[in-house]
Amino acid sequence: MYRATREIYEAFQDNGLKCAVKELDHSSVLVAGMTGRMTSFEVYFVSKDNDNDVALRIFDLVHIDPMLMTPLLHAVNKLNRKYRYAKFVVDEEENCVNIEFDVPLHAENTGPIAIELLARASRAVDDAYPILVQYAGEE
Repeated sequence: MYRATREIYEAFQDNGLKCAVKELDHSSVLVAGMTGRMTSFEVYFVSKDNDNDVALRIFDLVHIDPMLMTPLLHAVNKLNRKYRYAKFVVDEEENCVNIEFDVPLHAENTGPIAIELLARASRAVDDAYPILVQYAGEE
């Protein structure tokens, strides 16, 4: 398990947050299930080395109707201007919107920073979901 994943896992445990760690060939992934005001989602913290670089990902926040792509892109661009560190990404192959935070965590408090990112990601989901669901083609 990479150092950042271990530190994030320990912070989750210290804060009573449920999570699971998956070890893959070239990464360690911590997965936490979350429930927002309007939807449930999973948050992934991905570490690919011991340099403490961490990627936070929320996949498949909303499945989209491809026929509504143009107005969706306008909504996503507006959200990207609103959130400084979060990036809303349209995955055209999967017809969904993902959220990405890339965080270089060269700090001694990786775990607490991850908890703060989790809170920020949850607020972003609560804010963005009602906007994005207008373009949904939910399965």
